[in-house]
Amino acid sequence: MPGYCQQVVSGSVITYYLTDVLQLCMMAAVAAAMRGEQVTYIDTTGSFSGRRAANVFNTLQSRVQGGKPLLQILQSIQVCHVHTVHEALAVMDKLAGSLQELVNSGSACQPKLVILDSVSALITPILGAGGSQQSQGHALMSALGHMLKYVAVQYTAAVLCTNHMVGSGSNPRPALGESWKVQPHTRLQLLRPDVGDERYAIISASATSVCGRQVAFQLS
Repeated sequence: MPGYCQQVVSGSVITYYLTDVLQLCMMAAVAAAMRGEQVTYIDTTGSFSGRRAANVFNTLQSRVQGGKPLLQILQSIQVCHVHTVHEALAVMDKLAGSLQELVNSGSACQPKLVILDSVSALITPILGAGGSQQSQGHALMSALGHMLKYVAVQYTAAVLCTNHMVGSGSNPRPALGESWKVQPHTRLQLLRPDVGDERYAIISASATSVCGRQVAFQLS
Protein backbone atom coordinates (compact mmCIF):
# COMPACT_ATOMS: atom_id res chain seq x y z
CA MET A 1 0.00 0.00 0.00
CA PRO A 2 1.24 3.56 -0.57
CA GLY A 3 2.99 5.00 2.44
CA TYR A 4 0.39 7.66 3.12
CA CYS A 5 -2.26 4.94 3.47
CA GLN A 6 -0.14 3.09 5.99
CA GLN A 7 0.14 6.27 8.05
CA VAL A 8 -3.57 6.54 8.72
CA VAL A 9 -5.10 3.09 8.54
CA SER A 10 -4.50 -0.47 9.63
CA GLY A 11 -7.13 -2.95 8.50
CA SER A 12 -7.99 -5.73 6.11
CA VAL A 13 -10.89 -4.61 3.95
CA ILE A 14 -10.67 -0.93 3.09
CA THR A 15 -12.97 1.23 0.98
CA TYR A 16 -11.77 4.44 -0.63
CA TYR A 17 -13.84 7.27 -2.09
CA LEU A 18 -12.15 9.79 -4.40
CA THR A 19 -12.10 11.11 -7.93
CA ASP A 20 -8.46 10.04 -8.36
CA VAL A 21 -9.35 6.49 -7.41
CA LEU A 22 -7.73 4.86 -10.45
CA GLN A 23 -4.39 6.51 -9.74
CA LEU A 24 -4.50 5.33 -6.14
CA CYS A 25 -5.32 1.76 -7.15
CA MET A 26 -2.54 1.72 -9.73
CA MET A 27 -0.04 3.06 -7.22
CA ALA A 28 -1.10 0.48 -4.63
CA ALA A 29 -0.82 -2.38 -7.13
CA VAL A 30 2.56 -1.34 -8.53
CA ALA A 31 4.03 -0.51 -5.11
CA ALA A 32 3.02 -3.93 -3.78
CA ALA A 33 4.46 -5.67 -6.85
CA MET A 34 7.72 -3.74 -6.45
CA ARG A 35 7.98 -5.20 -2.93
CA GLY A 36 7.75 -8.67 -4.43
CA GLU A 37 4.10 -9.26 -3.54
CA GLN A 38 1.49 -10.85 -5.78
CA VAL A 39 -1.49 -8.63 -6.64
CA THR A 40 -4.97 -9.51 -7.92
CA TYR A 41 -6.61 -6.50 -9.61
CA ILE A 42 -10.35 -6.83 -10.37
CA ASP A 43 -11.17 -4.15 -12.94
CA THR A 44 -14.88 -3.43 -13.42
CA THR A 45 -14.57 -0.33 -15.61
CA GLY A 46 -11.84 -1.26 -18.09
CA SER A 47 -9.58 1.46 -16.72
CA PHE A 48 -6.48 -0.61 -15.96
CA SER A 49 -3.79 -0.43 -18.62
CA GLY A 50 -0.18 -1.48 -18.91
CA ARG A 51 0.79 2.03 -20.00
CA ARG A 52 -0.64 3.58 -16.84
CA ALA A 53 1.07 0.93 -14.72
CA ALA A 54 4.37 1.66 -16.51
CA ASN A 55 4.01 5.39 -15.79
CA VAL A 56 3.37 4.68 -12.12
CA PHE A 57 6.33 2.29 -12.06
CA ASN A 58 8.65 4.93 -13.57
CA THR A 59 7.53 7.46 -10.96
CA LEU A 60 8.06 5.10 -8.04
CA GLN A 61 11.26 3.63 -9.46
CA SER A 62 12.86 7.08 -9.55
CA ARG A 63 12.57 7.23 -5.75
CA VAL A 64 14.37 3.96 -4.98
CA GLN A 65 17.70 2.37 -5.82
CA GLY A 66 17.78 -0.76 -7.97
CA GLY A 67 14.64 -2.84 -7.96
CA LYS A 68 12.96 -5.25 -10.36
CA PRO A 69 12.42 -4.54 -14.08
CA LEU A 70 9.03 -3.35 -15.33
CA LEU A 71 8.11 -6.64 -17.03
CA GLN A 72 8.61 -8.58 -13.80
CA ILE A 73 6.48 -6.04 -11.94
CA LEU A 74 3.63 -6.33 -14.44
CA GLN A 75 3.78 -10.12 -14.27
CA SER A 76 3.13 -9.88 -10.52
CA ILE A 77 -0.21 -8.11 -11.14
CA GLN A 78 -3.01 -10.40 -12.27
CA VAL A 79 -5.75 -8.30 -13.87
CA CYS A 80 -9.28 -9.72 -14.03
CA HIS A 81 -11.80 -7.78 -16.13
CA VAL A 82 -15.38 -8.24 -14.92
CA HIS A 83 -18.63 -6.58 -15.96
CA THR A 84 -21.17 -7.99 -13.49
CA VAL A 85 -21.28 -8.78 -9.81
CA HIS A 86 -21.74 -12.45 -10.71
CA GLU A 87 -18.41 -12.39 -12.58
CA ALA A 88 -16.75 -10.67 -9.61
CA LEU A 89 -18.08 -13.36 -7.27
CA ALA A 90 -16.76 -16.04 -9.62
CA VAL A 91 -13.31 -14.40 -9.61
CA MET A 92 -13.29 -14.20 -5.80
CA ASP A 93 -14.44 -17.82 -5.49
CA LYS A 94 -11.68 -18.95 -7.86
CA LEU A 95 -9.14 -16.82 -6.00
CA ALA A 96 -10.14 -18.35 -2.66
CA GLY A 97 -9.78 -21.83 -4.13
CA SER A 98 -6.35 -21.02 -5.56
CA LEU A 99 -5.21 -19.53 -2.27
CA GLN A 100 -6.31 -22.62 -0.38
CA GLU A 101 -4.32 -24.80 -2.77
CA LEU A 102 -1.24 -22.63 -2.19
CA VAL A 103 -1.72 -22.88 1.58
CA ASN A 104 -2.07 -26.66 1.36
CA SER A 105 1.13 -26.90 -0.69
CA GLY A 106 3.04 -24.64 1.70
CA SER A 107 3.73 -22.04 -0.99
CA ALA A 108 4.65 -18.53 0.10
CA CYS A 109 3.69 -17.06 -3.29
CA GLN A 110 0.21 -15.79 -2.42
CA PRO A 111 -1.54 -12.55 -3.36
CA LYS A 112 -1.02 -10.04 -0.57
CA LEU A 113 -3.20 -7.37 -2.14
CA VAL A 114 -6.62 -7.72 -3.81
CA ILE A 115 -8.05 -4.62 -5.48
CA LEU A 116 -11.68 -4.26 -6.56
CA ASP A 117 -12.20 -1.12 -8.63
CA SER A 118 -15.03 -0.44 -8.25
CA VAL A 119 -17.74 -2.13 -6.22
CA SER A 120 -20.31 0.59 -6.94
CA ALA A 121 -19.94 0.08 -10.71
CA LEU A 122 -21.21 -3.48 -10.20
CA ILE A 123 -23.96 -2.90 -7.66
CA THR A 124 -25.45 0.51 -8.46
CA PRO A 125 -27.11 -0.53 -11.75
CA ILE A 126 -28.93 -3.37 -9.97
CA LEU A 127 -30.05 -1.25 -7.03
CA GLY A 128 -31.23 1.47 -9.39
CA ALA A 129 -33.50 -0.91 -11.27
CA GLY A 130 -35.98 -1.05 -8.39
CA GLY A 131 -38.49 -3.79 -7.68
CA SER A 132 -37.28 -7.32 -7.13
CA GLN A 133 -33.88 -6.48 -8.63
CA GLN A 134 -33.22 -4.09 -5.77
CA SER A 135 -33.61 -6.91 -3.25
CA GLN A 136 -31.39 -9.07 -5.40
CA GLY A 137 -28.81 -6.28 -5.52
CA HIS A 138 -28.64 -6.07 -1.74
CA ALA A 139 -28.22 -9.85 -1.50
CA LEU A 140 -25.43 -9.83 -4.10
CA MET A 141 -23.72 -6.90 -2.38
CA SER A 142 -23.78 -8.78 0.90
CA ALA A 143 -22.40 -11.92 -0.76
CA LEU A 144 -19.58 -9.95 -2.39
CA GLY A 145 -18.71 -8.23 0.88
CA HIS A 146 -18.63 -11.59 2.64
CA MET A 147 -16.25 -13.05 0.04
CA LEU A 148 -13.93 -10.05 0.22
CA LYS A 149 -13.75 -10.27 4.00
CA TYR A 150 -13.28 -14.04 3.87
CA VAL A 151 -10.24 -13.72 1.62
CA ALA A 152 -8.84 -10.88 3.73
CA VAL A 153 -9.13 -12.71 7.04
CA GLN A 154 -8.57 -16.31 5.96
CA TYR A 155 -5.49 -15.63 3.83
CA THR A 156 -4.10 -12.49 5.49
CA ALA A 157 -4.50 -10.34 2.39
CA ALA A 158 -5.19 -6.63 2.16
CA VAL A 159 -8.39 -6.04 0.18
CA LEU A 160 -8.89 -2.59 -1.32
CA CYS A 161 -12.35 -1.71 -2.66
CA THR A 162 -13.36 1.58 -4.23
CA ASN A 163 -16.71 3.29 -4.06
CA HIS A 164 -17.92 6.67 -5.32
CA MET A 165 -19.48 9.62 -3.57
CA VAL A 166 -23.02 10.88 -4.09
CA GLY A 167 -24.51 14.21 -3.14
CA SER A 168 -22.75 17.53 -3.39
CA GLY A 169 -21.73 20.55 -1.38
CA SER A 170 -20.73 20.10 2.24
CA ASN A 171 -22.48 16.74 2.73
CA PRO A 172 -21.18 14.16 0.26
CA ARG A 173 -21.78 10.55 1.24
CA PRO A 174 -20.59 7.17 -0.03
CA ALA A 175 -22.75 5.33 -2.53
CA LEU A 176 -24.48 1.98 -1.83
CA GLY A 177 -25.99 3.25 1.41
CA GLU A 178 -26.14 1.61 4.80
CA SER A 179 -25.95 -1.94 3.43
CA TRP A 180 -22.38 -1.50 2.25
CA LYS A 181 -21.20 0.58 5.22
CA VAL A 182 -21.04 -2.50 7.43
CA GLN A 183 -18.95 -4.51 4.97
CA PRO A 184 -15.44 -2.95 5.12
CA HIS A 185 -13.28 -3.22 8.22
CA THR A 186 -12.11 0.33 7.52
CA ARG A 187 -13.54 3.18 5.46
CA LEU A 188 -11.09 5.80 4.28
CA GLN A 189 -12.41 8.93 2.62
CA LEU A 190 -10.06 10.90 0.40
CA LEU A 191 -10.84 14.56 -0.15
CA ARG A 192 -9.45 17.08 -2.63
CA PRO A 193 -9.77 20.79 -1.83
CA ASP A 194 -10.77 23.22 -4.56
CA VAL A 195 -7.25 24.68 -4.72
CA GLY A 196 -3.80 23.16 -4.44
CA ASP A 197 -2.39 19.71 -5.21
CA GLU A 198 -2.74 18.19 -1.76
CA ARG A 199 -5.37 15.61 -0.92
CA TYR A 200 -6.44 14.46 2.53
CA ALA A 201 -7.02 10.88 3.66
CA ILE A 202 -9.42 10.63 6.60
CA ILE A 203 -10.50 7.53 8.49
CA SER A 204 -14.29 7.77 8.52
CA ALA A 205 -14.94 4.38 10.15
CA SER A 206 -12.73 1.62 11.52
CA ALA A 207 -12.83 -1.22 14.00
CA THR A 208 -9.08 -1.06 14.59
CA SER A 209 -7.97 2.56 14.07
CA VAL A 210 -8.92 5.93 15.51
CA CYS A 211 -11.62 7.61 13.44
CA GLY A 212 -10.93 11.15 12.33
CA ARG A 213 -7.20 10.68 11.85
CA GLN A 214 -6.02 12.27 8.63
CA VAL A 215 -2.91 12.88 6.58
CA ALA A 216 -2.14 15.12 3.61
CA PHE A 217 -0.67 13.54 0.47
CA GLN A 218 -0.12 14.11 -3.23
CA LEU A 219 -0.68 11.80 -6.22
CA SER A 220 2.05 11.89 -8.83
